Amino acid sequence: MIRVWRVALRDYLETVRSGSFIILVLIVPLLLVASIAIPRALERAEGPSEFALVDLPAGWGERLQRAYYADEDIHERIRFTPRDTPAGTTAAEFRKKLEVEVRGEKLYGFIAAEAGPDGAMNAAVTTLRADDDDGARWLMRRALPAVVRFDRARRLGLTPEQVDRLDAPVEVKPYVLSASAEGAREASATDRLAAYAPMIFTYLLWIVTFTLTQRLLMTTIEEKSNRTVEVILSSVSPMEFMAGKVLAGVLEGVTVMAVWLFTLFMAADYFTQRHLQGLDITILFSRTDHIAWFCVYFALGFVLFASLTVGLGSLCNSIRETQNIMTPVMMLMVVPILVMAYVGKNPNSWLSIGLSYFPFFTPFLMMNRIAATPPPHSLEVIGATLLLLVAIWCTTWAGAKLFRVGVLMYGKPPRIGEVWKLLRSPEGRAMMRPREAS
Repeated sequence: MIRVWRVALRDYLETVRSGSFIILVLIVPLLLVASIAIPRALERAEGPSEFALVDLPAGWGERLQRAYYADEDIHERIRFTPRDTPAGTTAAEFRKKLEVEVRGEKLYGFIAAEAGPDGAMNAAVTTLRADDDDGARWLMRRALPAVVRFDRARRLGLTPEQVDRLDAPVEVKPYVLSASAEGAREASATDRLAAYAPMIFTYLLWIVTFTLTQRLLMTTIEEKSNRTVEVILSSVSPMEFMAGKVLAGVLEGVTVMAVWLFTLFMAADYFTQRHLQGLDITILFSRTDHIAWFCVYFALGFVLFASLTVGLGSLCNSIRETQNIMTPVMMLMVVPILVMAYVGKNPNSWLSIGLSYFPFFTPFLMMNRIAATPPPHSLEVIGATLLLLVAIWCTTWAGAKLFRVGVLMYGKPPRIGEVWKLLRSPEGRAMMRPREAS
């Protein structure tokens, strides 16, 4: 076992010192910092989007300004300037002039009123691009619809007080049943966010497993092509060499996940404390049992796929040669991503249960179901995990048998059918016995 740890420590230290691994570890923190800092810096640099208020009906401007001052978050994104048609100029001529200013980006756009088919006045917003500007979105989805509804209600004879009561937000209280028998409780925005936990955990688990197995494949081929493997096998057996590489991959994954989870938690805490009201993103990390199962399924899933990856990769001499032979393994890893949204919403359907019992899907989909509501029964988790352990034993045996033969085999790699024949025959093991004995 000491030689396995030596191989693992060697691989781990070489990997963590490489630039590509450092980039992999830092990519999530850097993206999170950039996603926070860059948009805010660009917003400050651009300033608010300026809109002109053109010939609005009586009361529209005042109502719009009231909505503007009531929403402090929008002040950095939009600004209004009254620009009614001057005397001696027609409305059409003035709007043409404003269009020139919009094209020259002196104005972001202008707001006017136009009659609809029924004679009622509707709001119209003219901009250069139909993009998703925060200010334009606030105008067209929140402020202007409220102003138009107020004007229509007033024309129907309602008093301003009655209009305000009709226009007041309607609160529909959602209730959810708690996991215990305490009954229903009022749901919050945090509860709705928690519904995305299954997909977040599953995708994070998948991307780390997929990335590190690919790195393991490349390092195996690199060591074989530059004949480093021949030097290493003079001191350790092929099985110890393979076990050390897989163990090093697990340690690399733990390093990556520790950094990523810590960074995601700090980012969640930052947004919760400074930018969100009543929404606690840290709820995603509040369940210690979820984190524990996350670590367990990463270790088991990585060993499952890494043993196959190393075994099959040892049969090839270049990355190009791995494309055909590794395609089935890659397809097994892609399927859970395609169904994870369905499994998260329907964790106890017959399809979700059946797929989660398939060992190659278990690490991802069982994690998906554990983080969902309601979670699977503990007996289901234990049963699926036991099947996964059996599959790990089988893939480790198969990967070791391929590795014993392939690690010192050069030339054209075998086809899929030839790989299957190699697994069924004892020749590969017999071929390497003299070397292992020496």
